[in-house]
Amino acid sequence: MGGIVVTFDDREILSQIPFGVADLKQNIPVTDQTFFRVASISKTITAMAFMLLVDDEKVSLDDDISEILGYTVRQPDFPQQPITPRMLLSHTSSLVDGKHYDDFLSALAKDTVPPLASLIQEGGRFYSQSNFIQHAPGSFFSYSNINYVILGTLVEKISQQRFDIFCEENLFKPLSIEGSFSVENLSDSASVAVLYRKINGNWKAQADSAMIPIQRMPLLTNYIPGTNAVLFSPQGGLRITATDLSKIWQLILNEGQHKGKQIISPSVIKQMTQASYEYDGTNGDHAQGLFNSWGLGIHRIIGNKGLDKVFEQSELVYGHPGEAYGLVSGAYIDPDKKYGVIFITNGSGKGYQNGERSAFYEVEAAIYQAVSRSLE
Repeated sequence: MGGIVVTFDDREILSQIPFGVADLKQNIPVTDQTFFRVASISKTITAMAFMLLVDDEKVSLDDDISEILGYTVRQPDFPQQPITPRMLLSHTSSLVDGKHYDDFLSALAKDTVPPLASLIQEGGRFYSQSNFIQHAPGSFFSYSNINYVILGTLVEKISQQRFDIFCEENLFKPLSIEGSFSVENLSDSASVAVLYRKINGNWKAQADSAMIPIQRMPLLTNYIPGTNAVLFSPQGGLRITATDLSKIWQLILNEGQHKGKQIISPSVIKQMTQASYEYDGTNGDHAQGLFNSWGLGIHRIIGNKGLDKVFEQSELVYGHPGEAYGLVSGAYIDPDKKYGVIFITNGSGKGYQNGERSAFYEVEAAIYQAVSRSLE
């Protein structure tokens, strides 16, 4: 449908190539000012928000999340084993998107936000043992959205601020980023790309369309921070331009510094990017060879040719993929060569098809191969 590819180094944008349309019905083209709901790339920003609190010594990575939330959260087969923020950040918590997760998301009514406890505390309305894999917390990798819903709620519990406001005040404003986890906060919500799927040969709007309105203002008015940050979709709901998104990854390339100001400490950036999980053949779901190593909110590409390569000439790459409502996205950096790429499309006609030579989707693999050649 449309999209943008941006390349950058640790100082500046190297190239930005928008293409196609952001809104088919109104024939609005994608530009470098188009906002996208970037899907799971949002998780890295949520991780960074939490790590700002770690940096300020307001929370520890190895605290028991039950003590922060105020109620008990345990894998039922391992009731003595605490679940920690480190496990949530690295998808090793044992929590997964169980059979009632979609019902939990759908329960956001016009004036009510269901408490997070209703999903993850035993006896809750949406609680099920399917919310947990049958492995001890900390022992097995299983990528899931609920980990980051919980992290967003932890940010609220610790900071006593709404998740979207905390991110804006502590991360986006210092980086001169306009993006937000609340579309209502954008200065021009009409510049948000509609997300599409191709169904029976026809493009169908799936999200961020005038035909699919976001009605959250009553919820925002009455919302109590710490109830359930899923209202702001910390797992996938960030709207941002590709050029502004590059500032997050430049921050990592520059060890937490932006224009001479230390936004987050180098030691915290190191904790985020170093391996917290590495696939050994049995200790996780590695997504057909794509998820071989993980940091804290960071997908670590360790250079398995034909599987998880991004830049052909790079052995170690940090980043995050995204997919939702037809959108495909990716943000990756080479920490040694100090460059990176942002790729976002608001609808791929081929859908989510893997290529023959990569664990990435065909459209991703093709873009990364072309970008690799341009950066050589």
